[in-house]
Amino acid sequence: MINFKSMIDYFTLMETVKTLQVLTYEFLMKHIELYIEDERLYNEWMNKRLSPLLAGRLLFDLNDTLLFIPENILKLFNKDICFFKEIKLNCRNVYKNSSMEFLKGHALSKVSIEFARNILLKDWICFLDETLVTHLSIKGSRVSDIRYKEEARSIACVTCLKPFQNIVHLDISRTGFVDEQLRYISRELPGVEHLNMSETLITDLRHLEAFPKLNSLDCSFPLDIKVYGTYLALLRLKSLEYLDMSREDGITYDKQFLGYNYCRRVDEDDIDDIKTGTIPKCFLTKYKWKIDDFVNYANWPNLSYINMSGSWSHTLFPYIRKFIERHTKLKYLGLFGFETNMERNLDSIDPDIRQFIGITSDKKRCVQHRAKFIKANRGNESHFVYFLNWILGHSIDAEDEELKAKVKGIEYEIAEVVLDQLNELKHSVYSYGDSSRNIISLLDTFVVVRIINLPASQTILKILKTCAQVFLQNDEDSFWTHDLSDLFFIFNKYFTHLNEVADRSLILKRLFDHPNPNRWTSYSYVLCDFLNKIIAKKLLSTKEIICLTESFYKFEHRLKYLLKFDKDDEIKESYGTVRKLMNHYIRQCEAEYNLDLKPCDNRK
Repeated sequence: MINFKSMIDYFTLMETVKTLQVLTYEFLMKHIELYIEDERLYNEWMNKRLSPLLAGRLLFDLNDTLLFIPENILKLFNKDICFFKEIKLNCRNVYKNSSMEFLKGHALSKVSIEFARNILLKDWICFLDETLVTHLSIKGSRVSDIRYKEEARSIACVTCLKPFQNIVHLDISRTGFVDEQLRYISRELPGVEHLNMSETLITDLRHLEAFPKLNSLDCSFPLDIKVYGTYLALLRLKSLEYLDMSREDGITYDKQFLGYNYCRRVDEDDIDDIKTGTIPKCFLTKYKWKIDDFVNYANWPNLSYINMSGSWSHTLFPYIRKFIERHTKLKYLGLFGFETNMERNLDSIDPDIRQFIGITSDKKRCVQHRAKFIKANRGNESHFVYFLNWILGHSIDAEDEELKAKVKGIEYEIAEVVLDQLNELKHSVYSYGDSSRNIISLLDTFVVVRIINLPASQTILKILKTCAQVFLQNDEDSFWTHDLSDLFFIFNKYFTHLNEVADRSLILKRLFDHPNPNRWTSYSYVLCDFLNKIIAKKLLSTKEIICLTESFYKFEHRLKYLLKFDKDDEIKESYGTVRKLMNHYIRQCEAEYNLDLKPCDNRK
């Protein structure tokens, strides 16, 4: 006879064990930096054998929590311990080629090794099984040795890609790829259907015609304006279903025209294109042509997504209606970030066009069905913020009470999009060469979080976690010199929930880790405001108080040393304000909690 009580007791026990495992794992991830920094704990961890299921989750979560993968733990994930079919890692802190040997033996079909700036592509890609890889992203990674100018443009740097004949999705964005290298892979990798070449040094889009199956292309935010002279090549790519040609909002180039270098001499291909109407004859007879002309002649039968956001001319709007009519499968048209005078005259735009690009009276539907397609761009202003400007009819300003009233009813929809934007930006905010542009987009997003002003929810806690990750991991000087008041507002508002998503003591310790005391004056005012608010809450634990004071003493020591050589009165004044606040708080805590918070060298 079956003993149901025993079975129930057994399943209850298993559920309890599972819950304990989950709680243990969550604790580990929240305090992961302490485990990595503590040599004893780290060595114990290195000697453990991970279960395959835990290993797979741990690799993903480490990468997501720290916003990079620690090099010294990669050996934990070899094929004898776990078995991966896909992998996505931020390798900005990997310095040894040998560390990537863990890739051997895995049946990897989807590989994303991003921001590997300290190791060359050819030195780690050899560890992959080239017959299995169908999706490859080397976003932000180092393709060539930039110390040698000739090598940086050499195809020898990318010949290692030739064996990967099954690649369908290829992401070479932010790699420094040049025309010669694009020409090579277009010839050697004919199976590529999806190509992301955004933010590269490529200047000639004619090489794209060699990809016979290309149906998805991202050529946004080019780093060399010469590429605009070859945009007519896009008209030849008739199989395109997805096209992103958005560009930098503040690019120093004529907004009305694009230089036309496509064919200074007319060759046979061009004559055929003129006959068939692919390239209008007038384009070959003038040096400059307008983006309006490009939109007027564009015709991709299967196009469902096109993003033309950026500082293009607002005069193209009369051509947009016909463009939409020609592209019957079109689902998304991005036109954000255009000239200010066009934004002011939004009512003059054709109502059907406004409806199509998502500017309607139904704000909730606009955010749900349009905003989620907007890329987290790296420009002078977030395209998502432009979109909100449009649908709310109001410039984004965290202090504006009228604006806060306008977002009522769509706060949760906006929060979902904000989370997607932050997740896309957080791994690239430290990337090579353009971290300041990424930071501007991040700060724009923080403003939006402040405006929606939601109570804690699952989405808000995920946003809070991302904010904490960015703050804890960022050593970029440009990050700290920007106005962080919106980020600190978020920390203050959800202060009681911070411990649910991060180690709050680490955030408090980080407050005084400014990488450059020379440039901390403006930051000090934001810091003082934040400290005053969290001190008033009286929510800090003893551990957190100690972390905060120790961090302050270390910063004080650094600053005193600096002021011996730099008698900057402004720095002295801002330091004096913070010092007065902290010394008062330290005396208060010593009296209330019976703590000895003097600097170590002053203790008896």
